[in-house]
Amino acid sequence: MTQLEKFIQQWINETGNPEKHDAAKRFYADKIMPELLARLKETDPVGRQLREKGGVDTLFSVLGMTPAPIVMTQHLLQPKNHVIFYDKNIKVKDDNILAHLTSNPTYVMLEDESFGTIYETMKEMLIVSEGGNMVIDITGGKKSMTAAASIFAKDFDFSIVYVDMNAPGSYIPAIHQTRPGCERLNLVYSPLRDLPELFH
Repeated sequence: MTQLEKFIQQWINETGNPEKHDAAKRFYADKIMPELLARLKETDPVGRQLREKGGVDTLFSVLGMTPAPIVMTQHLLQPKNHVIFYDKNIKVKDDNILAHLTSNPTYVMLEDESFGTIYETMKEMLIVSEGGNMVIDITGGKKSMTAAASIFAKDFDFSIVYVDMNAPGSYIPAIHQTRPGCERLNLVYSPLRDLPELFH
């Protein structure tokens, strides 16, 4: 059993105990997250492919209740600029998992969950981009945020990525959580790959 597997088992045991919920979150951030990030960087082909094809200039992420996928995507893509969109119910300060972000992202709070607000707010944040390769991570956030972000991505030639699970049994029903270590980055949509006729 690897060190990561030992950490994961301890985390599962603590997560299943409501009295240890906060301790389990800290344990995940302090012990599991660093191990996961190192492993993902070695094994994830999509992140490597995007980095090798000119890198990522701008990454937009939508943040929900689970910040780990945002951190994973940033580590894999190493964007020059990173903008994280979140709604007012999410606390971004002093989050132990977000502390693993390697650059200083720009946080943008969405005033409401309407399509117009999400779309226009993302459009305003294009100012941080210098063009080039642009990516939106739709893993986090509510469905309304994900839908608006996907439409925005299509309109402004962003690729779309999603942190998916790559193994059977990835979900642990007893604790309503995904097993750490099963993550992989999925390239859902790429303008060059899926609509090449627009770029010729």
